[in-house]
Amino acid sequence: MKYLLGLSLLLSTSSFAQTLTGFSSSSAEKQKQAESFFLNQQESERYKNHLKALTKEPHIATSKANERVRDYMAEVMRKAGFQVEIFPYDIYLPVMPGSASAEIVEPIRIPLNNKEYIHKEDPFSSNSNLNFGYNAYSGSGDVTAEVVYANFARKEDFEKLQAMGISVKGKIVVARYGGNFRGYKATLLPPSSSSQTREIAAMLKASCILKVHSITKVVFNAAPCLHSTGLAIP
Repeated sequence: MKYLLGLSLLLSTSSFAQTLTGFSSSSAEKQKQAESFFLNQQESERYKNHLKALTKEPHIATSKANERVRDYMAEVMRKAGFQVEIFPYDIYLPVMPGSASAEIVEPIRIPLNNKEYIHKEDPFSSNSNLNFGYNAYSGSGDVTAEVVYANFARKEDFEKLQAMGISVKGKIVVARYGGNFRGYKATLLPPSSSSQTREIAAMLKASCILKVHSITKVVFNAAPCLHSTGLAIP
């Protein structure tokens, strides 16, 4: 039985490989030739070099560095034979805040770091243009409140807190990075939360200074993840 099943699978796979969904028999062959021609023109080393060039410096939107990225991409396309036009346009984006900070005030005062640590394994971490952590669209303000830890700030996490009799009303909510999309963390606050709580959470939910990381060991250049002080600014 195992032999017959394997033979049947081999035949169906071979048959499937000869057809392309959406193409007739005659056009499928032309499509295969076109795809083969395209793939043979690609060189992985060139993509690697482009990626290095695009990521050699921080380039936040609206910055001069971001304009350099734009110009680099345009030049690459021109060299490839494309006609490139660059159009200016206005969009709604925040500018860098004058300051952003957080600290523990009781029982002792402890300023909390909101900038990526410098690691010898990561040359980008020492770039002088790296920004401190902030939430891009939060309003200005100065808030002092008790802290509630909410795991990943998922719906079930807030339901667990509620079942335990722990209210987040008027509190600063600290959540782990990950577990869900970071933009959901403030929006999933219970309906009973005050507007002030929502503002506090929205202001601090993605700041490096308040992220609690589950990563205990970092292998640089080998793991697709942030190290313990890496920033993800929304």
